[in-house]
Amino acid sequence: MMGFSQPSEVRSVLVSVGDRVEKGDVLVRARDGDIQAAYRLQQRRAENRFEILAAQNRVDLAQIEFDNQQTAQDQGGGSTLEYERARASLENAKIELDTANERFIEQGIILERQEADLERFAITAQFDGMVAAIEVTPGQAMQDSEPVLRLVSIDPLQVKVPTPTSTVLAEQLERGDKAWVAVSVAGEPKMFEGTITEVSPVADFGSDKVWVKVEMPNPDRLLSGLPAWVRFSEPTEGFMRILAEHEADDDTRAAADDGEQLGEPALAADAGATVTDISNLRTPAWRRVVEELSAESPNATTFLARLCGVLTRVANARQGSVVIVSASDTQDQSPDEPSIAYA
Repeated sequence: MMGFSQPSEVRSVLVSVGDRVEKGDVLVRARDGDIQAAYRLQQRRAENRFEILAAQNRVDLAQIEFDNQQTAQDQGGGSTLEYERARASLENAKIELDTANERFIEQGIILERQEADLERFAITAQFDGMVAAIEVTPGQAMQDSEPVLRLVSIDPLQVKVPTPTSTVLAEQLERGDKAWVAVSVAGEPKMFEGTITEVSPVADFGSDKVWVKVEMPNPDRLLSGLPAWVRFSEPTEGFMRILAEHEADDDTRAAADDGEQLGEPALAADAGATVTDISNLRTPAWRRVVEELSAESPNATTFLARLCGVLTRVANARQGSVVIVSASDTQDQSPDEPSIAYA
């Protein structure tokens, strides 16, 4: 959110929600009549060179008088006193010219300061983007730092992914590596290739995850906030099939905000993942999970629906994440059905 740096009264709102703006465009102006008048006055002072011209004329005149006295001295005539007076007058005139030049520079600096003061009465775009929200109307009084307008940049789009620590270490993720982002567009996943821009050096103890930021081009101007899935190895056909079948699964969706999309890499490790068998865990909570997932299911859809309920409870407890392993990594399994495990 953007706001004024001092208490202000909104004079005009120059944009609407959804407008595309460029860096430097004025978006909202505050009432600044007195500041504008002071700025224009100082602008005239900063452009006024009359004092310099007058000082230059005095220097020219003093130079002529001094040259005459110098000529008289060279010819053996003239008064020494008049010669010294002419020399001193020339030096004083030069000092006055230097002073006039210095005052002219100072007036320019004062103008820059007043220009900075004037900028505080206007909110300008700091980057190319789109207006996402406007919180004010003309005439409204605002306190400093009170939200006025939200400006977002969605090209490129940033996806912030809470990634399992095991995936970060196994894949040796680092800045500059490729990543693949599947964004749900009108109910259909659309794949984009992106680049990792940040890998947090700190893991969250409770969730055993690391924040990874991925940047992807967005030439089609996809809306910020669409569901998304992220993986760090090139997508397989099986992955895309699973993604298309279960696009509505909220447990693996990502929420985007202000051009920064939050992604869950739950489907990102279906190749080369280390899978932990939880069937031998003895805690009551996990026994219920095992029993619920071990119950016979008529088809994969029913099983995944049951899994979604389990994942909801697990996610709320922040104790685990799901990994979908490709059928090629398992034995005695139909190639059309995924294998589900916790990691």
